[in-house]
Amino acid sequence: MSSEERCTLRDLKSNFHVVIRQADKVSAVVVLERQRYMQEGYRLLNDTTVYQRTEGTVVSDNER
Repeated sequence: MSSEERCTLRDLKSNFHVVIRQADKVSAVVVLERQRYMQEGYRLLNDTTVYQRTEGTVVSDNER
C-alpha cells in the first residue's frame, strides 16, 4: 500500500461520518456514510417478516 493510500485510509478511519466494514459475502471492504449505514440497520431491524419486537429487555440466563 502506498503512503498516499495509507494516509487516505487513516483519514477515513478518523472521520466520524464514515463507517468502514468488512463486506458480508465477499472479501471486500465497504465504506459508507454513517447516516446511510444507520438507516439500513434500522430498515433491517424493522422488517417484521424477519424480526419480532419485544417489550422490555430480554436477558438470557447466561447473562444474569
